[in-house]
Amino acid sequence: MATVLLESGTTADQSPTVVLADGASANLIMVGNGTIQIQIASASGYVTAGYLDSQYPVKNIAGPGTYRVSRELTTVAVGVDRE
Repeated sequence: MATVLLESGTTADQSPTVVLADGASANLIMVGNGTIQIQIASASGYVTAGYLDSQYPVKNIAGPGTYRVSRELTTVAVGVDRE
């Protein structure tokens, strides 16, 4: 069952961090229309590792790693579920 990672909205926002252990994975599912950045933590901060968009609304992320998703200001509501 999917859980809300980033509530659907139009304001710029970031999800809480998701920590995945070695061998663990999670599906990220875009809810709505727009573009969402998938970011991974590095020594210098978060870097964009990929996107969720209309062409690729579902992505799988794998551990080990610390991730979050980020939404820029948009005119259409978009959010992310995690499964």
